[in-house]
Amino acid sequence: MIDLPEWDSQFITRARRYTRWMNLYSVGRTLIVFAVPWGLALDTSFSDPPSTGQTFWLILVFFCVVFVLFLVDEILWDPKLRRKRRLLYRSAETLSELALLCLLTIYWWLVFPGHIALAIGAWWIGGIALALIRYVVRRWALREAVLLTKDYQLFGHRTGKFSKRIKHDRASLYMLAEDSAFPRDTVMTLIGHQPDIYVGAEARRILDPDELRSAIAHELGHSWSQHYVGFELGDWIRRLFLVPTLVSAGSALLAGAPLWIDRNTIFLFLTMLTLIWDMNVWASHLLGRPRELAADLYAVEMTRTPQAFAAGLAKLFESRPYNVLPNLLDTLGFLSHPCVAKRLRCIAAAVESSDTRSARRGLRRRPAAG
Repeated sequence: MIDLPEWDSQFITRARRYTRWMNLYSVGRTLIVFAVPWGLALDTSFSDPPSTGQTFWLILVFFCVVFVLFLVDEILWDPKLRRKRRLLYRSAETLSELALLCLLTIYWWLVFPGHIALAIGAWWIGGIALALIRYVVRRWALREAVLLTKDYQLFGHRTGKFSKRIKHDRASLYMLAEDSAFPRDTVMTLIGHQPDIYVGAEARRILDPDELRSAIAHELGHSWSQHYVGFELGDWIRRLFLVPTLVSAGSALLAGAPLWIDRNTIFLFLTMLTLIWDMNVWASHLLGRPRELAADLYAVEMTRTPQAFAAGLAKLFESRPYNVLPNLLDTLGFLSHPCVAKRLRCIAAAVESSDTRSARRGLRRRPAAG
């Protein structure tokens, strides 16, 4: 059994209010992006319907406007630009990803109404490029981390009845600066024979050694957990086929639309792609939730300190209590992680089930009296 945190009424009220406002902000930001194509449609300088050159220009302007909106959003969160490294990192990552998506959009418009084989091939090439962009930008942002030790002690034991013994005796522990590009409560692990662990200043300050080790085990669990393997397969299928399949289907529907919407086809196309991307993110969140719970279970199994994991999870959300308690977006699956209360209940249920099985095995092994 583990003792779940008991939040007072003031914290619960603050957490609900903060989550409500953040959810409204997220919905509003999404709706603004959907409004961009139709704002461009009000420009009367384009022919009716727009020429090929004008459609390429509209696609480029759309992505430029989205990037400007991103910059405005980032600056509003930090108007004095105290964390310039974060702004540079986020801008470099977002700009490179939007540039790649812009090229894909132009390509899909060129083959409109689209052949699914061409759409899938372009998406796979774009996916490889996107993964490389994210890797390079993240490594660039982590250059300024300070190495604390190359001999950070992790953990190791058998994770299953038939699995090999997995040992992680050592890891390299890095400290992120106060003005790092990453949040101050970051706990990040780069997988390897000797993993690289990056810990934000705030996380290292508020977590004790057992709590930090359990948080690191959660990050390792995303790659090494044996729970919910089927959801991993489902997520890979989503990455490979969902977006290009929806693009091809949506393009075919637009191609068969009435002639009176010809002038608006490009704007409908951009709206459709925005919707598909949001659907892709939503599907990723839905498939990722069991993976988050699997990583939680992996952390508990490997460290065997469920109370430390629960306490550390609660601490990390005390200063910014977003998605602590069940809420509408959490219920609909629009958030990447289940709310903290659900994660804690899942851990408690797993620990209780494990204790019950251990007790039953102990009773069976106990010799009979007399």
